Amino acid sequence: MSPDRKYLLGGLLFLLGISSLVIIFQIPDRAETIPGSKLYREHCSACHGQDGKGFRALYPPLADSPYFAEKQAMLPCLIRGGIRGSLVTADGSYNLRMPAFPDLTPADLSTLILYLQTRWGKTNRDSSVKNIEQLLLPCP
Repeated sequence: MSPDRKYLLGGLLFLLGISSLVIIFQIPDRAETIPGSKLYREHCSACHGQDGKGFRALYPPLADSPYFAEKQAMLPCLIRGGIRGSLVTADGSYNLRMPAFPDLTPADLSTLILYLQTRWGKTNRDSSVKNIEQLLLPCP
């Protein structure tokens, strides 16, 4: 076998080995390494999807949602208390029931809302724990 073919074969075997390691260890997507991604996956992605596009006419998309720009102060109460009834978004109206997540702490909500803003919002408003605690005060 010529030296060129040995190098080519060695390179191919190396790439095959690296590919196997990637599959075995499931190197996470960049979005998975952002703080809040685990909270999103556990509490939101079943309905809104990993990509935030929602699910047909049942669950609204998060991308370009007016809640990030115009109604962000409502997010902690909506996430913690859930939603029942009509909801209007950029792409239409939804009559839905979003489950409540009352066990999420202000720190969890801060992390989750920052993640939502980072992935799908156009503005990053104050999502500090202190601000989230203030926004939770008027919640029912």
